[in-house]
Amino acid sequence: IETPTGFYLIEFVERKEPYVPELPEIKEKVTEAVRHEKAKELAKAEAEVIQKALTSGTAWDDITKTFTAETFSPRPFSRRQAYITEARGKSEELAKVAFGLRDGEYSQLFEIESDFCVVRVKERIAADMTQFEKEKAALKARLLQQKQQTLFREFVDGLKQQATIEYAKGMLS
Repeated sequence: IETPTGFYLIEFVERKEPYVPELPEIKEKVTEAVRHEKAKELAKAEAEVIQKALTSGTAWDDITKTFTAETFSPRPFSRRQAYITEARGKSEELAKVAFGLRDGEYSQLFEIESDFCVVRVKERIAADMTQFEKEKAALKARLLQQKQQTLFREFVDGLKQQATIEYAKGMLS
């Protein structure tokens, strides 16, 4: 089987008939799942209270005295950045929310990998236009190459769909 991460050879090892497990067999897993779900509900409720307090004007220092909340200021990031180290996880949502806010405005509550977050934009850093002008030609060349590769790949895929491919016996063994 071909996947985006590579090729896999799969072998059938064993067949197990479906069954409903007895409670003693799954009690620990069920207990842990319920505990996790309740903790998540409590964390979300507390995060909603924090978000409302922040949007109503409560100072961050007062919030940290009252609630258990973690704060971080990430290094500058771009709109297309998928991973922000300080956010500990895939952060497309964080970037999307942050770029949708005005300076000083708080976001609605959202979740990143089971953490509930509220974002405030401290400052926006404008692009360095002199650096951009220096890199502009290289960026154009890279973009052109990417577009050419995409078009070529689509062309080859189209040919493969129309073609009848035959393999000579013994060629792949």
